[in-house]
Amino acid sequence: MTNKMVLFCLLLLAGQAVFADGLAQYEKDIRRLVPEFAGFGERSGRDVALLDKERKTVAVLRVAPEKYERLEGFDGVVNVAVVLKNDRTIGIAIGKNSETPRWIQKVRASGFMEKWNGKTLAEAEKLKVDAVTGATYTSEAVKSEVKAVVTK
Repeated sequence: MTNKMVLFCLLLLAGQAVFADGLAQYEKDIRRLVPEFAGFGERSGRDVALLDKERKTVAVLRVAPEKYERLEGFDGVVNVAVVLKNDRTIGIAIGKNSETPRWIQKVRASGFMEKWNGKTLAEAEKLKVDAVTGATYTSEAVKSEVKAVVTK
């Protein structure tokens, strides 16, 4: 094997590790939404296969585009991904953020995160959702992130 091939393989493996690390931020919510989830599979554009222990796709994680205008919550950006099953949203996964945990909890407890459930991506994109009173900045940031994720 040539030095160039070895270097290419190392870069490829490093890219896979970074890819998986970036998705790990969503694992807690993925495991809640997709109990049979055992790992990440192939990535196709912004969609990542969610695999069971037999390595079969059981759901899809849709992540945000690389570049888009982000609306910050009270303390910064809130990373969000959408979990899909049979081309319909089954839940919203919250990733890394700087929000005060009680604001995130208030958004979760309000039923806000379930507003998109059962919707296709096209329906989710058009959905009008009101902010959560008492957690306005956080819920507006989540809503903005969901919109970016579901938009083609």
